[in-house]
Amino acid sequence: MLAFATLLHLSAGHTDLLAIVADWLSARTRQPWSGAEVQAATVWNYPLCEVRTALAEQTGRPTWALQVNSGDPRVPGRDWRLELTLRALETGGTRATVLVHASDLRGGSRGGPPVPYTQPALVRALLADGGPDPQTPGLAPWPLDCDADAVVAAARITDPQRAQTVAVVCRGETELDVDRLRAAAIGLADVVAVRPVMTHAIAATLTAAQAWPRPGHAVVFSPRGAGAADREQRLVFAAEAHALGSAVLRLGAPGVLAAHQSLEQIQALSAGQPPTDRT
Repeated sequence: MLAFATLLHLSAGHTDLLAIVADWLSARTRQPWSGAEVQAATVWNYPLCEVRTALAEQTGRPTWALQVNSGDPRVPGRDWRLELTLRALETGGTRATVLVHASDLRGGSRGGPPVPYTQPALVRALLADGGPDPQTPGLAPWPLDCDADAVVAAARITDPQRAQTVAVVCRGETELDVDRLRAAAIGLADVVAVRPVMTHAIAATLTAAQAWPRPGHAVVFSPRGAGAADREQRLVFAAEAHALGSAVLRLGAPGVLAAHQSLEQIQALSAGQPPTDRT
């Protein structure tokens, strides 16, 4: 199952981003890595994980892919696959897509905890040092401190050109960690937190945009024109927090999947073969 997805536009160049990945791999594998080693297209096997990379040139610009396959020492029987693809853009900078898949195919994992929806350490490193575009969904919280903020929020939610998911959460007295949800959704969705009691003007503006959930609930808006239901209501009590994260991922991931190129596709491009359709 897909456990995480994000698409980031980064100002850092290919070499600088490979250095960031090398630092992350050094911590992940407990072995020293350099940017040159990361650049190489090969396979490394470690006791707890397998690291695979691929490199291809597309219209004179590099496209590089990383795949890390590992088990979960905390949940016997659960396997993880992390995919990162970096594609240099003609306009400058780099587009990064990150996917995380979890597989519970072996019996011991079936009674384990649910697959978490959290931001991987690699994504945190890319956001910290890769120079993300300020317009990245979820990177900056939407303020709701005055009537003008509510007007802006409503306009962004109802914008027919909106390409990302928006989740409006009214936590109330629940235990949902909104900041953690917002961090996990960076690059995929904006998470907007409202308070149960706000000014009449703010409430009226958000209600008109169908974005005023009851306390303990959230409204999740899919990208406009996505073809799915435009909005859905979710409980946000602690027991339902995982379902809320799953809704954000389900509605926002198709755009990331459409932009993503897998390691196998990059290998096919490098070999001069037509890429296969992963769908």
